Amino acid sequence: MAGLRLDDLSVEDVCTSWSLNVPVGTVRAAVVRDQESVRDLLEVVLGLVAPDDGRVLVDDVNVLEQPDDHHRRRRHRAGNGDQCRVRYVPPSGGLEPGLTLQQNLTRASCPTVRVSRRRAAAQARETASRLGLRRLLGRYPEQLTVGQRQLGGFAMALCWRPCALVVEDSPDLPTWDAALEFERLRLDPAGVPGPRGLFGEVAGLVLTTDPARTRLLDPDPVDVHPASAPAGDSPARSAERRPTETAEPAEPDETDETDEPDEPAERVGGGASRDPDRGSRHA
Repeated sequence: MAGLRLDDLSVEDVCTSWSLNVPVGTVRAAVVRDQESVRDLLEVVLGLVAPDDGRVLVDDVNVLEQPDDHHRRRRHRAGNGDQCRVRYVPPSGGLEPGLTLQQNLTRASCPTVRVSRRRAAAQARETASRLGLRRLLGRYPEQLTVGQRQLGGFAMALCWRPCALVVEDSPDLPTWDAALEFERLRLDPAGVPGPRGLFGEVAGLVLTTDPARTRLLDPDPVDVHPASAPAGDSPARSAERRPTETAEPAEPDETDETDEPDEPAERVGGGASRDPDRGSRHA
């Protein structure tokens, strides 16, 4: 299957037997409980760390092979000859300081593929245009706004021509909704396509701790818990399926002269809590 597939994935304290299919041309958001869990899940989806159980597949090839492919500079077995499997988009963009946006984008290509300088420059200009960044190509990262740096990092990931993108969201920075929609349209009011349309040639997975931050990208995000909701449930659906506890009905009072039943006990629903203040050991 073309795209990104998480197959019965288990990551300690993050998810248990979680499955999710993200076809090429779509974007899904996964909501985890804290930023540390975001980082742990990222490392597994990118193939940097093996999961406790299950697999992460891109175009039916295990992502654990990608780091080794890059290290050995050998071609990937998945996708086209010049296509990388999965790329990471940092929450702040990840542009390299001291290089212009044009230079950052031109240098962004898979090390297993030989791309001519002319072709890389043309690809950089084309990708920048799609994101409204054409007039900013000569600027350095410190001359860009936070939203513009996010757009630059997104463009840099696309220049690798990946099969899948994994986007990290951070509560300390503007949302990706804001960067891919409002910031991009502010730079280029005639810009197309919409934010979800930017994933037209890739499978997109956004990892966040707050579903409200990804409404434009995925209005029905997946809620991820270590061992609770069924795989693929959205926050709303998983809340409906959480077990509830019902108080024991009171024993009937033998002296009560009426035959009317007692009022039913109030239902108390379970719910998972997130701690937004937990720090990340990966910071």
